[in-house]
Amino acid sequence: MNALFLQALPMDYQIKLSESEKKKLRFLFINPATTISETPYVPLGIAYLAAILEENNISVCCLDYQIEKLDFQKLRRLIKDKAINIVGITSTTPAIFNAYKIVNFVKRLNPKIKILMGGIHPTVLPEEALSHGVDIVVRGEGEKIFTELVPFLAGGKAKNLAKIKGISFKVGKKFSHNPPQERITDLDGIPFPARHLFEFPKNYMPFLKLKKEEFSAHLISSRGCTGKCVFCNKQIFSRQIASRSAENIVEEIKMLKDKYGIKEISFADDFFTFDAKRVKEICRLLIKEKLNIKWACSNTRVDVLDKKMFELMKASGCYRVLFGVESGNNQVLKKIGKDITLGEVKKAFKTAQKAGLLTGGYFIIGHHVDTPRTINQTINFAKNLNADAVQFTINTPFPGTALHQILKSKGWLLSENWEDYQMFEKPLFFTDKLSPGFILKMYKKAWLTCYLFNYKFILKHLKKLFSSKENFYFYILSLKQVLKRFLGKRLY
Repeated sequence: MNALFLQALPMDYQIKLSESEKKKLRFLFINPATTISETPYVPLGIAYLAAILEENNISVCCLDYQIEKLDFQKLRRLIKDKAINIVGITSTTPAIFNAYKIVNFVKRLNPKIKILMGGIHPTVLPEEALSHGVDIVVRGEGEKIFTELVPFLAGGKAKNLAKIKGISFKVGKKFSHNPPQERITDLDGIPFPARHLFEFPKNYMPFLKLKKEEFSAHLISSRGCTGKCVFCNKQIFSRQIASRSAENIVEEIKMLKDKYGIKEISFADDFFTFDAKRVKEICRLLIKEKLNIKWACSNTRVDVLDKKMFELMKASGCYRVLFGVESGNNQVLKKIGKDITLGEVKKAFKTAQKAGLLTGGYFIIGHHVDTPRTINQTINFAKNLNADAVQFTINTPFPGTALHQILKSKGWLLSENWEDYQMFEKPLFFTDKLSPGFILKMYKKAWLTCYLFNYKFILKHLKKLFSSKENFYFYILSLKQVLKRFLGKRLY
């Protein structure tokens, strides 16, 4: 890496080591398999860290077991051939069982290899991760923490670990948790993710695969969410939102189009439309640059309503918005911290549809304050919403959420075996109003009611079936979810 390029890298991400010290470091980042994602995307967390290493002229390679089968013999050869001495693993709760298997394998292969772990699960439960053989847990947002940590990994003194915010480690048999690192506010300063270290784009399926050569990519334009939902965990990015500039976002989209031939972008922000003015700026710049890119946003709240925003989204290439609805009962919405109303939901869907956008809604079956009546209301509301697609999940009390704490305190939690935490298989709790069997029954009823026993939904899509490729594939993907759940193995 030339000196001029390194000078362009913000000081926050310049690793303070000599070139000879850097050459001693050989990183391997791993994304373990999880069972809750049908469409694999490049794991951006480790892709950002890999980009920082590359721009500091430090050796790094990546493995993504979402797209390839875990082969321990192949992993052994790679570690030995590349002389890997540091392994970094990212993990969610549904992936943690596989993550610990990898930790155990690496430690048996070579106990001297340092193992780092980040992601939501070890952030919430750092002592669990450290007890499974992890050397250092990076809690929360990783880029600044990691940049400060690398010099220690090159041979820094153990006492220096105490100065690095946002990490947990063991000293003898005792756990040590340093104070949290401050949030990153200048997201533009972080290098673009090192997608080239993965089998991108060919092995990362687009949401709508219109042609074999038409690839897609996802990116994050902001971090954080102001929502107070009891089923969400805010320990990575918190409730404070930091956002990238429209120029920085469009620059990345340009790069993806020019370098990889990307035809479609999916924004994976926790709350993409938190600021209508910001969204409009992004849209206007996309229009100005004439990029001709299709795009979608997966997480949108219904209480940010702006007709002009939706119209600009459509004009700039957006074809789909997905809203978090969660329940069809106003009192349930209030009690779970969603802070929206069913009136707002209906208005948001109508406004987006009038702008020409496809609409989808996320619903959760089995809130801790639900009753049989309110769950039936949710199913009926979803059925009559006139959405282009709806998705149902079983309420899953992930660790670190308020929901997990509530259920545990009441003695309603049935399992803390993380392999059970999959969202689409079985309920993990009961309440004084709901049994696990009833929640599962209503989950199945929701899918069948809205897709197979809903003539209005079927007629709507038959009318639109050949009007556009987006409508056609959106319907096929929606139907595919139902068929896989009830005619074959689980989808996720």
